[in-house]
Amino acid sequence: MYTCMLVVLFLLSLPAVQGGGTVTYSTNRVCGLKGAAVVLPCTYEYSWIGGYRRGEWYEEKSGTVIVHNPPNYDCSLRIDKLSNYHFGVYQFRCKGYLHSSWITGRSGVELSITDLQVKEEAVVGNQNQIKVTCSTSCSLDSKYKYIWYKNEQTLKDKTTVSIVLDSTRPSEKGNYSCAVRGHEAHSSPAVCAPRKQCWSVTYSTDRVCGLKRASVTLPCTYYYSGIGGYRSGEWYEEKSGRVIGYYLTNYNCSLKIDKLSDDHSGVYQFRFYTTLHRSWITGRPGVVLSITDLQVKEEAVVGNQNQIKVTCSTSCSLGSQYVWYKNGQTLRGKTTVSIVLDSTRPSEKGNYSCAVRGHEAHSSPAVCAPRKQCWSVSYSSTRVCGVKGASVVLPCRYEYPWKDAYQRGEWYEEQRGRVREHSNSKYPDCSLNIDNLSDNLTGVYQFHFNTTLHSSWITGNSAAILSVTDLQVMEEAVVGNQNLIKVTCITSCSLGSQYVWYKNGQTLRSKTTVSILLDSTRPSEEGSYSCAVKGHEGHRSDAVCAPAQQCWGVTYSSNSICVLEGSSVDISCTYKYPRDQDITTTFWFNNRNTSHHLEDIRLDKDYQNHTEYLRNERNSCTLRLKGIRESHSGEYGFRCSTEQGESYSGLPGVNITVTALQVFIPPEAVMEGERVTLTCNTTCTLTNTTFIWYQNGQPVIYKHTIRDNKLHLNPVSSEDAGNYSCAVRGHQSLSSTAVFLNVRYPEPVTMMLLASLTIFISLFLLLILGIMCLRRTGHFHGCVIKNHRSRNHGPHAGVSQTVHSDTHDDTYTALNPRTMSSEYDTLQNVRTVSDTYESLQRRAQDSGVYENLQRRETPPTEMELEDLSKK
Repeated sequence: MYTCMLVVLFLLSLPAVQGGGTVTYSTNRVCGLKGAAVVLPCTYEYSWIGGYRRGEWYEEKSGTVIVHNPPNYDCSLRIDKLSNYHFGVYQFRCKGYLHSSWITGRSGVELSITDLQVKEEAVVGNQNQIKVTCSTSCSLDSKYKYIWYKNEQTLKDKTTVSIVLDSTRPSEKGNYSCAVRGHEAHSSPAVCAPRKQCWSVTYSTDRVCGLKRASVTLPCTYYYSGIGGYRSGEWYEEKSGRVIGYYLTNYNCSLKIDKLSDDHSGVYQFRFYTTLHRSWITGRPGVVLSITDLQVKEEAVVGNQNQIKVTCSTSCSLGSQYVWYKNGQTLRGKTTVSIVLDSTRPSEKGNYSCAVRGHEAHSSPAVCAPRKQCWSVSYSSTRVCGVKGASVVLPCRYEYPWKDAYQRGEWYEEQRGRVREHSNSKYPDCSLNIDNLSDNLTGVYQFHFNTTLHSSWITGNSAAILSVTDLQVMEEAVVGNQNLIKVTCITSCSLGSQYVWYKNGQTLRSKTTVSILLDSTRPSEEGSYSCAVKGHEGHRSDAVCAPAQQCWGVTYSSNSICVLEGSSVDISCTYKYPRDQDITTTFWFNNRNTSHHLEDIRLDKDYQNHTEYLRNERNSCTLRLKGIRESHSGEYGFRCSTEQGESYSGLPGVNITVTALQVFIPPEAVMEGERVTLTCNTTCTLTNTTFIWYQNGQPVIYKHTIRDNKLHLNPVSSEDAGNYSCAVRGHQSLSSTAVFLNVRYPEPVTMMLLASLTIFISLFLLLILGIMCLRRTGHFHGCVIKNHRSRNHGPHAGVSQTVHSDTHDDTYTALNPRTMSSEYDTLQNVRTVSDTYESLQRRAQDSGVYENLQRRETPPTEMELEDLSKK
C-alpha cells in the first residue's frame, strides 16, 4: 500500500509527467521560395514512461493536416513545391499513452511564400550608377547565396542580393535575372538594365492560373530608349497564333482576358517595335496561362476515421481566398482551400460548393458531404460541347449510404423527358454517352435515381447542359501585319480540344491549335484548308480556300435541294478569283452531260424560259429555275473565266431533285370504324413545307388530324368516303392526282348474328335470375303471384297474374312458371335494349330481314293474356 503511494508521488514529481510534454520551434517565421522546398524546424518531448502515441502538423486557417509518426523527438516538417496555397501558420501537436489530450506548441510557425523579381533603382549621390536587386516579399534566410545572370549567362563572383551597374557603359546593358543558390530552376524573370539603354519586355510572373468563365490579367511592362518612339505592339500565343493588338504607350502592357475557356490556355508573349527599332522586341519566354474549373473533392483524414477533408480542387494553383457554401448558404469564416468535417455529426451533412473570392458567380458544382451520409448526384462539368455527328460524354457521379440499396435510375432531358435507363454496374459513375450528335440533341440533361430507403427521385441541384456545334474554317486579317492572315476552326461552343488541320486533304503535322497563321505573299501557302477535332477526324469541316486573295472558289448555300414539280427554286451562290485577274465569262451548267465540254444551260432547249440569272451583289451567282420539270433533275455547277485564260468550275455542285405529289391509301376498301392513314408521298424531302388535304375538291378542315404529310382518319366513317388529293401550302395549284377512298358498312349477316346472340344471352340471364329467386325464397311470394279475378278460362280458371317490378332491379321481371303459358313466355318483353341494337334497327328498318328484331312498344293487356291462356 505504502509502496504504491510512493511510486505515484514519485511519478507526479517528474516535470515531464506533470506537464505531459512540450513542443519547441527554433524559429517562428520562415520565408519560402515559390516552387522550391522549405523546412519548418520543430522538436518535442514527452513522458519517458507513457511513450509516444501519434502526432500531426496542422495549419490554422485551412485545416490542412499532415500526420507525423516517427517517435524520434524531431518533428520538423518539409514542404516541397511551394505555392501561395501553402501560406499560413503551422503548429505541431502530439499525444502520449499517458496523456490523451493534445500536446501543442502554442505560437506555431508562420510560413510566407515569395518569388524573385529584379528591380532597378538609382544610387543616391551617383547619377551614373544604378543598383539592381533580387527582390523578395519576405526575408529569405541569410545563409542563402544568390546567382546572377546576364543574357542567360552566369555572372561569376556575383553572389549578393544586389549588384551595381554603370549606366554610362554600353557593355553593362543586358537582360538580368537572379536565383537562389540550390534553387537555380526557380530564377526570376529577366529584366533589361540599365533601363534607359533598353528595349525590353518583362513579366512579373511567368505562370498564371485562371478560373474558367472568369477573367485574368497577364502582368507585363516594356521599355525602350528615350530617344526612340513607340510605334505598335501586340500579344500573341505561340501555338495557336492568336494575336491581340495593343496600342497603349505607358510602359504597361498587361493583358486582361475575359470569359476564360480551355481555348485560352497557352504561352503568351508581348512584342513591340519603335521608330528606332523596326524589328519586333519580344519578351521571352513569355507567360504560361493555365485554365481550371473548381471541383469539390472529399478525402479521409489520415489517423482520424471520423474526420474528412473537403477541398476546392483546381488543376493549377489560384493562390486566392475561397468562399464556401453549404446548401446554398455562405459559410462565414471559411476562406481556405480546404475545410474539415466531422462525419459522425448529422449537422455536418449538406451540399457543399466553393468559389474564388471576387468570382462568386463561377462556383463549383455542389457535392454532398460527408459522403457516407449522402444521397447525391453531381456533375464534374455542367456545360458540355459536342461536335455534330460525333459522340460526347456527360460526366456524372452519384452517391448513396452504404447501408442503402440502389433500385433504379435514369437520365432525362427537360423538354423530351426520359432519355435512357441506367444500371448500377459502374457505381458511382452515372456518365451518359451520346452518339451521332445532332442539333435536336441539345438541351439540359439530368440524372436521378432512387433506393430502398429513399423511394422518391434523388436529383442533383445542377444539370449538364449539352451544346452541339459543327466546324467552320474562317479567315481574318492579322492586325498590324498586312501580309499575315489567321485561319481559325470556328465553333459555336468551346470544345477545348486539340485540332487537326488539313491542306488539300493532307494532314498538316504539328498544327494542333484552333488557329494557324499563313503568309499571303507566299504562293506555297495557297490551298484548301479544313479542320477537325482530334479523335473525331471523321467529322471535319468543309474546305475553304486560303489565303482568299489568291484563291478560286465557288460557295453554294446548300449541297442538295428538293423541289416540287412545277414550282421555282433559287440556287444561291458566291464566287471568288485571284485579285490580279479580271472575270470575262460566267455561266451555270448541268453536270449530267457525259462529255467534258460544259455548256451554258441557257443554250439548252430544255431550259428555254425556265432560267434566270440573279446578281444581287458583287460576286453573286444565284440561278433561278422556273416551272421546273422532272427532266431538270441533276447536279448544277457555276463556272467563271478570266481575261488571262484561266477558268474555274465549282464542283461538286448542287444536286436538284424534282418530285411530284402522290396520295397513298390502303389498296382495299376499309371497314367503317377502323383507323386509316393517308400519306402524301414525295421522292425527296421538301423543307419548310405545310401539307394541305382535299376531299372531293374541298379542304379537309374538320375533326381529323393532319401531321406532316399524313392524314389520320380515326375512326373512319361512311362520310369519309371520297376522292382525296394533297398539295403544298403556297403551291395549291400543283396538287396531286385524286385517289378514291372506299369505306364499307359491316355485313348484314354479321349484324343478324350479333343481334340473335344478344337476344339469346338476355333470355339466358333472365332464366338464371328466376332460378336464383326460387332457391333463395323457397316459394313464389314476392316474385309474381296475385289473384285478381275468379273468371274461369281453361284449366287455370280463377288464377290471374300481375307482373311486379322489383324496386331494386328494373331490368328484369320474374313470372310464375306454374301459371305462365308457353305463348306468353314467347311474347314476354325484355325492357332494356342496348344502344348497339337500336342503331342497327334504325339503319335496317326498311329491311324485312330485321323485322323480327323490332321491339314491341306496349306490354300485352289483361284481355290478351286471358285469350292466350284459353288457347
